Amino acid sequence: MIVSHDFWLRSLGANANAIGRNITLNGQSYTVVGVMPGSFRFPAETIKLWEPLRLEPPTRRGPYFLRGLARLRPGVSLQQARADMAAVFQRIREETHATDTGGGYNVLPLKSFLVGNIRPVLLVLMAAVGFVLLIAVANLANLMLVKAIERQREIAVRASLGAGRSRVIRQLLTEGAVLTALGAGLGLLLAYGSVTLLVAMSPADVPRLDEVRIDGRVLVFTLVLSMLSSLFFALAPALRVFRFDLNDALKEGGGRGVALGHGRFRGALVVAEVGLALILLIGATLMATSFARLQQVNAGFDPQNLLTAEISMPDFRYSDPQRVSGFYHQLLERIEALPGVRSAAVASGLPPDLMQIQDTFTIEGRPTPPNETDPLADFLFVSGDYFRTLGVRLLQGRTFSDADRQGAPLAVIANQALARRFFPNENPVGRHLRQNRDNPWMAIVGVVGDVKYSGLGAQFRRSMCPTFSMAGLELTWWCAQRGTRWRWRRACVRQCGLSTRSCR
Repeated sequence: MIVSHDFWLRSLGANANAIGRNITLNGQSYTVVGVMPGSFRFPAETIKLWEPLRLEPPTRRGPYFLRGLARLRPGVSLQQARADMAAVFQRIREETHATDTGGGYNVLPLKSFLVGNIRPVLLVLMAAVGFVLLIAVANLANLMLVKAIERQREIAVRASLGAGRSRVIRQLLTEGAVLTALGAGLGLLLAYGSVTLLVAMSPADVPRLDEVRIDGRVLVFTLVLSMLSSLFFALAPALRVFRFDLNDALKEGGGRGVALGHGRFRGALVVAEVGLALILLIGATLMATSFARLQQVNAGFDPQNLLTAEISMPDFRYSDPQRVSGFYHQLLERIEALPGVRSAAVASGLPPDLMQIQDTFTIEGRPTPPNETDPLADFLFVSGDYFRTLGVRLLQGRTFSDADRQGAPLAVIANQALARRFFPNENPVGRHLRQNRDNPWMAIVGVVGDVKYSGLGAQFRRSMCPTFSMAGLELTWWCAQRGTRWRWRRACVRQCGLSTRSCR
């Protein structure tokens, strides 16, 4: 095992002789063979231990559950790597006699892979911040220009007494720099208090979220941006202020006449400020509209009053399937006995973005032609009250019951998309299918409505839920409530009046 630098400090006491020590993890002994540097945080800071990946020779292709990580040789471009992987994929299609037109091996730079989903959101937020900054700069430039016009008589007196143009411009820039320093200082103080709040409110899947802080680079960036802003909103009025006649400025009431001469420049600043504000308003309206529509997306289940959690069961303590099954049965009984709980269930995945198993399947009486591959579907292992707890509609047949538990004939429930695709003009209830060609046949006992398991923006995919024996599955529980974060996990509780603390 290789350990992280933080684990070496906290758990191994920064012992220089840590190499060769044994660590017991889930009842199994591991030998420490290396310590990573503190700067290594891949794929996330929460990863503290790495062990070798042991792969057994596969008996068939798929389902795919690993991602490859490779370093390109010098001189090899990303386009060449993509072309090479496309050739590999085409060769596999020819070997397996695949006839489908979808799929492929996608090659991405590591940074694009890590931040790909969040990059558009961050760019939109940065553009919004940029517009706000430009609006503030234009507003301050206009105010500074008005102030400079009001001080034209003062500037004319200074010029008549021998003050040069550079001397007056330096004075105006110094005043702008003071305003900039005060604004930047107040902004940094506000940032220190708001960064923690923003990080806590951000989705957990934002990459490198733990690195968001006020550090030296942020301070330098703020300083440079403040200096550039100061030059813009203070230099423009300083240059415009000398475009007047000293005699007119020294005359009584001359300031009013000179001020009218600057109306075009001030008008341009106002137009720019209003234009930027209008663009920002349109963008905010579009985002609010998109968010409102996202709230109205039919995910196929009812998220109201739904709590989710995860549990990780160590193999060395729960190696017996009967013990695992007994644990889950007792767990559900205790949860359902809690005041306010309507129903409870466990599953290997949850909507709207947690579907882990995709595999091929075959239908009894419909052999796959020799030149074609078996169809794919998402598989989700659930307990009896899963659909009632999630509020998924039952369209045909029945849901699982006590008669479908371990030892009984295998049963499966299909979703509407699968039934519509493979049983368009017949009742699928009573038909048999099996997961890949190595598993026993399962009888379809019901058809339920479609549920989004691949994200709210994805289309409904065909899926099926076999009988869940509560044995042999490692379920990791995590406690949360919708409204805090959209992270659903593998156990769900329909509740009334329970707080998040009740799930701890």
